[in-house]
Amino acid sequence: TRRSSDLIARSFEVYQWDDAGQKFTKGSGIPASSPTEKTFFNDLYLNGQFEIFGGDTGFVHFTINGGASWNSQPIVGSGNPIGKMRNVMSIAFNADNTMGYAAVRPYGTAPDSAGLYFTQNKGFTWQRVPMTDPNDPTGLQVDLSRIPYSVTFKPGTDTAILTTNQGVFLVAQSGASWSWS
Repeated sequence: TRRSSDLIARSFEVYQWDDAGQKFTKGSGIPASSPTEKTFFNDLYLNGQFEIFGGDTGFVHFTINGGASWNSQPIVGSGNPIGKMRNVMSIAFNADNTMGYAAVRPYGTAPDSAGLYFTQNKGFTWQRVPMTDPNDPTGLQVDLSRIPYSVTFKPGTDTAILTTNQGVFLVAQSGASWSWS
């Protein structure tokens, strides 16, 4: 089991244990995306050899081999200029790690800097989920005032539960379309 810390000398320290936390051993560091990146307000997801956590620079850091090597990837996609996306507050994946979401809190007063992002390749690439207004009968009106707080999956399904400043929603992806309820 591993646990990372905040940035020290451009690297997140990693501590490992095999005895329920009785003795910690310092492991190799995880390179940071910025010399001032912090993770103490951000989320961590673990499932087998796959681990991923977010920072306050719009990056996620992940391993698919139990920490033998790490990748850092910005959450950028259509409509997401790098530099605006900052606080990756919540990350969740389905049971087989084939589908994941990241909830990003706003940066400063820019309402378009918050959003929900989706990956189907363990965080190597991300796309922004259109957060449409569920009260809009056309289903096309994007609601930029909706700010995601946390995301998790219903156990054993590909349906995510998202909490926002406007309520709790179920989010399901089917091909290129999204449904909200």
